[in-house]
Amino acid sequence: MTDSVVFDCSSVAALILDEASCTREVTEAVEAILRGKARGFAPELLVYEFSNVLSSAQRRGRIAGSDIEEAVALFCRLPIALDPAPKDLSADIVRIASATGLSACDAAYCELALRLNAALVTVDKKLASCALSSGINLRQSGT
Repeated sequence: MTDSVVFDCSSVAALILDEASCTREVTEAVEAILRGKARGFAPELLVYEFSNVLSSAQRRGRIAGSDIEEAVALFCRLPIALDPAPKDLSADIVRIASATGLSACDAAYCELALRLNAALVTVDKKLASCALSSGINLRQSGT
């Protein structure tokens, strides 16, 4: 059986930018996808959020402008399918955001995980806590 996992921007940024916050769970989730044991997903929003992370990192001097293209190339090679959410999901996203105190952007990752019955991969502690309280499984080491 192939599991589904939803990646949020914090996990993707940690992986690609080789940040200390990148956990074993993130790398194991990507490895599971590469081995065909899981399928990776994210809302289309990930493209914009990751672009924002790169832009902010460049402004702060954490990544050189010459490294942006390499980071984008790595991002494009990630085996993560982008989900184009239909407009009528806005109500579900707002409901999740209101119930958890998350931003609508973070709630979109939860909505997708719930809709796909997928585990969530994140290094964002607040998102992880809210996801658990919403009944979403987190990707754990070895699973």
